[in-house]
Amino acid sequence: MPQRRKNGPKLKPKRPAGGAPFVATVSVEMGQGPGAAARARALAKALGPESGRQLPGSRVTIRGGGPVGTVELRIEAHSLRALRAAVNSHLRWASLAVEIAKVAGERPGDE
Repeated sequence: MPQRRKNGPKLKPKRPAGGAPFVATVSVEMGQGPGAAARARALAKALGPESGRQLPGSRVTIRGGGPVGTVELRIEAHSLRALRAAVNSHLRWASLAVEIAKVAGERPGDE
């Protein structure tokens, strides 16, 4: 049952027209110049297992390693709450992968 605020409307997220799921697209740029595409591929590979687990109520598609060094995450969810959770989780995992690479003394994709 939807919650009610005092003297306010019901709080219930609405889906976009057509009953489509809520969608967020997140692009992570891995820099420019030599090695950017390799770093993007490494990040996409690092996020792969996490996206395969699928958080409840969401689905994630990862594309990365193109010539511009960008990783794109397309996150679909059946509710705003699930969308927020999935976006936050994937952003944290991406940040963690980059930080681990820095601590290890190299950036993702550097060989």
